[in-house]
Formats: sequence, C-alpha cells, structure tokens
Amino acid sequence: MLNSQPSGTHSSIGQQKRNTYTHLSKGQSQPHSIVPGGHSVPTFIGLPSGWKREECTRPCGLSTGKTDVYYISPNGQKVRTKHEMKFLLDDAYDISTFDWRTGKFQMSASKVRRTDDTSSPTSAKVPRMDSAFVRRTSPPDVFTPIVVRSHPECKRTDVKNLNQEPPHQLFWEKRFKDTYAVDPETGEAFKQLSLPKDIQSAGVPGYEAPQLVQSLVNALATKSSPITGQEQPVSAFEKNPCVAANNLQPMIKTYIVSDEDVRRQEARVRELRRKLELARKKLNPRYSSERHG
Repeated sequence: MLNSQPSGTHSSIGQQKRNTYTHLSKGQSQPHSIVPGGHSVPTFIGLPSGWKREECTRPCGLSTGKTDVYYISPNGQKVRTKHEMKFLLDDAYDISTFDWRTGKFQMSASKVRRTDDTSSPTSAKVPRMDSAFVRRTSPPDVFTPIVVRSHPECKRTDVKNLNQEPPHQLFWEKRFKDTYAVDPETGEAFKQLSLPKDIQSAGVPGYEAPQLVQSLVNALATKSSPITGQEQPVSAFEKNPCVAANNLQPMIKTYIVSDEDVRRQEARVRELRRKLELARKKLNPRYSSERHG
C-alpha cells in the first residue's frame, strides 16, 4: 500500500538539477554485495569522493539546448572523455560499465561474484568449450601523438601525402608480347591493331606496335590529363628508360593533333555513318520507308 504524499511536498524535491555539481561526500559509504562464502564485495554506483559532475547547456548553434557532461577530479582537472577518466582512476574502476550521462556504474551482482569460491555447488561446473572467448583485460592505452611543427630542421610545414595511387609496374605492356586474341569459332587470331605513321614509339626497348596501342588505349581510358606523349628524346630512353619515362603518358613520341587531322577524322566518321545507313537499309527495308516518312 502506497503512502500518500504530504501536503506542500513537491515531486521534484530530491531530483538533480541541471548546471549543478554533484559528488559523493566523504562520509558516504559504497553499498556492498554479499557473495557465496560470506564475503562482502563493494559495488560501485558512483565516482569516488571528491569528483564533481557538471552539466552545461549549449547556448547557440545547431545544437542549441543540448547538454554536455564533463567531470572535475579532486585535483581540479577537467575530464571530458572516458579515456581521460580511466587514466586518472587507473584500474580500480571498470570504465566500460560507467554511464557518462548519469555518472554511475551499472554493475549487477553477477559481475562481482567471486569465481574462486569452491563451496558453491555451481563452481564445479565444467566451462563450455563452444562459448565465445571474452576479453577480460582492459584495452591498451592509446595516446594521441604530439606533432611538433616548429622543429628548426624542418623546411616545409605543409607536407601532405597527395599521391594516393598505389604503385604499379612501369612497362606492363611488355607482358602481353606474343599474346593475341583468337576467334572462338574459327580458332584464328584476330588482325593486330596498328597506329598511324605519325604516331611513333618513344624509344622504349621491347615496345612494338601492339604494345604502343595498349599503352595509348590505357592512357585514353584511365588518365584525365591531356595526352601528349613522352617528352624525353629517344637517346634518354635507350640510356635509362626507367628515369626518362613519364607514367602519366603513353609510350609514344610527343604528338600534337592538327586541324588537318581533325578534318580527316570527321570525313572518316561521315563515311562510316553512310556505310552504316546503307547496311541498315539493306537488312531492314522498313527502316528506309520510316526514315523518309
């Protein structure tokens, strides 16, 4: 049977207010749990004496009205994360069960039960081998490294790792030498692609027409920069190709597209479109009637 609340007493009495400090007094004792065998083990429900909890409200911004909780140690040090609190409390408390908002440890009686008590009938049970392993040790302390940017021997302060492309083989086209595509029906090799006479090799040893085609096609498909070719002379490639080669360009000599090349390409495209239209009319006469209609 519930007792009626006396007149003049509000339900809000005894509740914690915001923007206040709370801590355990020095005379207040921690509750204890009785485990099998008559041993008394303390069950921590709050921080030790001297610790203070502060809750402040954000006055402006997108998160207006939200609250931030942080703690002040007995030495006056402000603690904002569980990692800092663990460093100050050492191993006396299990921070993994600490509720940062309420400021209490959520520990049940099963977590403080002694495992070395042989008087209990349940202590002789054989542990299950199919159960998953549980980490019983605290995680290692990971400290953020301190970056010193004012070293006297440092010449640059804006050093950034901008090259995110993984390393790859430089002259990978040479691996496809003597490799041809074969028609699965006839078993004959397809005709090899060739380049115009104006596009020549940069002088890399072992590069033939098929390798130059593969290098040019790969550059057109994967590179976003303009395709201009290699700038180093042939003598530089013959002396040391690994140093002279530019991996962002295909292994061809410097080539500049002229207006005559553009006109010749446009004429070829028109001729191919004309042949395609004639082929479609021949295969499907209905297409020509719909085209004119």
